[in-house]
Amino acid sequence: MDVSGYLKAIDTADAVAFDIFDTLLVRPFFHPHDLFGFLEAESGLEGFAEARIMAEREARRTDPETDIDGIYRSIDPKYLALKDAEIGSEISFSRADPDMVEVFGYASEKGKNIVLVSDMYLPSDILERMVSKNGFSGHSKIYVSTETKVSKRSGLMYDTVLGDLGLPPSKVLVIGDNRHADCDSAISKGLKAMRWIPMKERYAASHRHEMRFLKRYPGYESSVIVAMDMLGWAEHSDETYWHMVSRRFGGPMNIMFAKFVMDNSEDMDKLVFFSRDGYMPMKVYEALGGKKPFVYLHTSRMIAKVFGRRDLSDRDTVLSLMAYLRDSGRYRDIEVPGKSEYRCFAEENREVLERIMAEGHARYDNYLKRTVGDAGKIMLVDATTMKFTSQGDVERYLDHVDVTGCYYAVTAEGKKKHLAYCDRSRQHLCSSYINLAEYFLGSGERPLLDIGDDGRPVFEEDVPNNETIRIRAFPQIYDGILDCTGSYSEMFGDRIPSVSGKVMDGWMDVLMAEESGNDPNTLSGIKWAVNTQHSIYKHLILRLSDIPGVIIMKIGEVLYSHRGR
Repeated sequence: MDVSGYLKAIDTADAVAFDIFDTLLVRPFFHPHDLFGFLEAESGLEGFAEARIMAEREARRTDPETDIDGIYRSIDPKYLALKDAEIGSEISFSRADPDMVEVFGYASEKGKNIVLVSDMYLPSDILERMVSKNGFSGHSKIYVSTETKVSKRSGLMYDTVLGDLGLPPSKVLVIGDNRHADCDSAISKGLKAMRWIPMKERYAASHRHEMRFLKRYPGYESSVIVAMDMLGWAEHSDETYWHMVSRRFGGPMNIMFAKFVMDNSEDMDKLVFFSRDGYMPMKVYEALGGKKPFVYLHTSRMIAKVFGRRDLSDRDTVLSLMAYLRDSGRYRDIEVPGKSEYRCFAEENREVLERIMAEGHARYDNYLKRTVGDAGKIMLVDATTMKFTSQGDVERYLDHVDVTGCYYAVTAEGKKKHLAYCDRSRQHLCSSYINLAEYFLGSGERPLLDIGDDGRPVFEEDVPNNETIRIRAFPQIYDGILDCTGSYSEMFGDRIPSVSGKVMDGWMDVLMAEESGNDPNTLSGIKWAVNTQHSIYKHLILRLSDIPGVIIMKIGEVLYSHRGR
């Protein structure tokens, strides 16, 4: 933001009166009243948000400049305990507008007499704590309507300010975001005034999809997401594409899923994060201070089918086995036939193939039990599932362990014990969300091929260009997500708000609305593997042209299964 006009105006004044809220300070809620919704959710005191708003209206009927005590005298007694929580949150969550830091600092350097003015129900000692905590100091006094009993709105507060300063009105400049209270009323008293363009207004001017998201999902959840995005926008003026898109969208996605894991794992002995799609939730869980022991387990649908399920009547298992034989390099003496001959090859070589799968099963069994250890109750954390393949595989190996799956999204109803941050079991057109989750929650590893004799993972050597692009971009993706996590932690500490899967899907709508074109180096052009063997790639953000291919793949599975009966 160009602040040169404010600096020139300060040069002509002897004193400057700064507004506080949305001028000096911003909050992590796009709408201030959404703090009440957050406190209601955090405390579990249903109805607080509405009661708090109504109590303020009632208090102002008898005292237009009421204070926080007057408001809480008008509220249901069951909510009284939240007064201190509200005050503490206002102090804790306030942040400086970085552009205003420059303007305020300039006025201080020039030796101007600085005062602060606010129409507010919080007392001046609380406001002092808020501004000083954010680096604003050197002002001579704070004028707050709840103490002066006159307001900026009426203009009468400016009479008090002028009387204390002993200056002619033309020598006092008012800077604030409210057109009436900070500008019109001040000018009517002869003071100079300049309207501050608040951060919310600057952000909204270039973020129309985000504003639609706010309207579509009213409440503190969307308010937090957009306000934190706004604060990140103000801080990161120069960043790469991958850092930006990961910070803005991958960050909140991982944070809210990791928080979901934390909130639902209290009775677990250990968390098991699946590769590749559980990697970033694991790192975010760690960054947020998750308390439960956790491990990272290398697994994949292909490993689960070849080593775990070992069902040669299943088409996908046969396809996976052929891909394993072709790419792993472990059985170089076996010549893999063309795809049209897979079924016959599997039937004619059943004994050999079953031996190969049994050997892999034994290697993976050792690796899995060594990794998980002696935990009796574990939670498996993964991005998405439809058939619960990997969870079923782990349960077969660890038949003595109580297993619960925890997924960012499930796309079909399953009998496995599980929790879902986003339950899409009754939705059918959600492929883009699934792929985005896997993209933002995954690691920078290449696809897993095998577990070696030494118990170490073996990855594909040659990968398609879309995988290569992601591997190269992953350090930026990682940094963007962890930067976002750091911002939420710094702002909220251990009080990070919960955001529902429904609202998070709405935030992903914003991303998809902003992505356009066919640049292979951005999400709009990236393709993502949609089958077990990582041989079929479709656009990460689903397009109509991709749907026929997905349908054909599903038909092939049905026909193969029917022929096998």
